[in-house]
Amino acid sequence: MNFGKKSSVTFSIILFSIVFFVDINTALGWTVWVFYIIPLFVLAQPSMPRLYIYSATVINMILTYTAIFLAPAGITVANALFNRTSYILITWVVAYFQLQKRNAFIEVTKGRERFRQMADSLPQMVWSTGPGGNTDYVNQRFKDYTGLPEEECFGRKWALIVHPADRQLAEDAWVKALKQGSVFEAAYRLHRWDGEYRWHLNIGMAYKDYRGNVTKWFGSSTDIHERIMAEEQLKLNEDKLVRILEDLKRSNRDLEQFAYIASHDLQEPVRMVYSFTQLLVRDFRERLDVKGSQYIDFIFEGASRMRMLINDLLEYARLTNNDRPFSAIDCQEALEGAIKNLQVSIEESGAVITHDTLPVITGDGVQIMQLFQNLLSNSIKFRGENIPEIHICADNRKDDWLFNVKDNGIGMDPSFSDKIFVIFQRLHGREKYPGTGIGLSICKKIVERHQGRIWVESKPNEGATFYFSIPKKIEEFEPY
Repeated sequence: MNFGKKSSVTFSIILFSIVFFVDINTALGWTVWVFYIIPLFVLAQPSMPRLYIYSATVINMILTYTAIFLAPAGITVANALFNRTSYILITWVVAYFQLQKRNAFIEVTKGRERFRQMADSLPQMVWSTGPGGNTDYVNQRFKDYTGLPEEECFGRKWALIVHPADRQLAEDAWVKALKQGSVFEAAYRLHRWDGEYRWHLNIGMAYKDYRGNVTKWFGSSTDIHERIMAEEQLKLNEDKLVRILEDLKRSNRDLEQFAYIASHDLQEPVRMVYSFTQLLVRDFRERLDVKGSQYIDFIFEGASRMRMLINDLLEYARLTNNDRPFSAIDCQEALEGAIKNLQVSIEESGAVITHDTLPVITGDGVQIMQLFQNLLSNSIKFRGENIPEIHICADNRKDDWLFNVKDNGIGMDPSFSDKIFVIFQRLHGREKYPGTGIGLSICKKIVERHQGRIWVESKPNEGATFYFSIPKKIEEFEPY
């Protein structure tokens, strides 16, 4: 029986009164007194304070002993005391176990309430089923998401909120988990109260008894809709990027091929202009006046510059079309090769070139030599009034080698430190410093092919230091 607190106390008092009245009007020896224990069971409810049970036990004892002296004669008082004392001891034992039972019930109730509060506060839908897979619990989040009344959340009705296209997959995964007692895990779309289907990751774990038999399933459903949508969008973007890169590779190949062919084909008319101008000078120079001779010089200068420009363009195009594999390169040997190629310029300028011990790196030997050659040539060209002094060294860093080429030349304004690496960009006129302005662009192209970077630090009249890094581990990729 389950009464309210006040009703339980009132009912217990009435029971005590009835039993006591019957007890004192019954001869000693009759076991009416055993009914004094009934109020203990009435008061042993979780909602009742423990003091009530202790009080009822004490009242039980007092009434039991008092009735001995008020009841009609029967068995001896000594026998009655013995019987009733034994009963009192049993009553205290019963009271103790009733208290233990009450406390255990309260703990279970608190545990259930804590679980309910925890489950209802989670952002996931939480559920449990019996061993056969029939849902017997869902948290508030499940009810709020689906909009279903509580009675429709139980049994096997959960399958009705699964997207029709995913239903077979969900049921197959659930049946397999039930048969094997294994972890249930499946991602499928669940119907929301507003009609939208959203992706959820559903995971269930089996709870097994000591014999290994499944007695319960506990699980959760986590909303992963945004993640799935993001992954699908990422896949679309990746596919789009692949197509764009393929188009870019094709365009670059076409452009490089066009530049190479165009530059190669331009060599012939320039060569003809140069050759016929030489013939013109040889055969008709004496007939030309000063102005005519000046025009001839302009033709020679333009043809020479055009030939130099075409050669540089061809060299630039070859960098991109180059498919030589990387190998171990001794930078000291590459530098010596560059110095040998620049021997005439070095002797004319009186340049002094020094270097520290240089490392062995992975790269393209021809291009590394060309890189050193272009940087040295740049330092020699843009020298000041003093004898050019150039020093090359390399720092061993964690992931790469940092090279620097330092000179004592004319330097430059730091604001132009990026511009000088752009193809055909010049900071000085051709009259004083001849060239096409492509040398440092070639350096940048070479360093980037080796997955490094190049930059310069300089001030006017204080020389310049060119830095470039070469990674210790280089992955060779197909060029775009």
